[in-house]
Amino acid sequence: MKTKDLMLLVVAAIIFIVCGYVAYTQLTPKKSAAAAVVQVPVVGSIPAQMDAGGMSWINDTSKVQDYDTPINISSGLNNTAPFGQ
Repeated sequence: MKTKDLMLLVVAAIIFIVCGYVAYTQLTPKKSAAAAVVQVPVVGSIPAQMDAGGMSWINDTSKVQDYDTPINISSGLNNTAPFGQ
């Protein structure tokens, strides 16, 4: 083999070694990762019924405003010519 071929072989081997090392370090988990404990917050039970004061406050229209406007489907969503007619 010529000197140029040996240099290319050494450079290729170095590139393969560096790529293998990077792949190994990225794919293997750290030893400290196995010891880490995931903490999940637990939500208490929610009662099925609300108190009367809360329901009256929600149903009071002076305190709660509905911003949704009713849509009349039969009018074609306010478009008199939906298909260009």
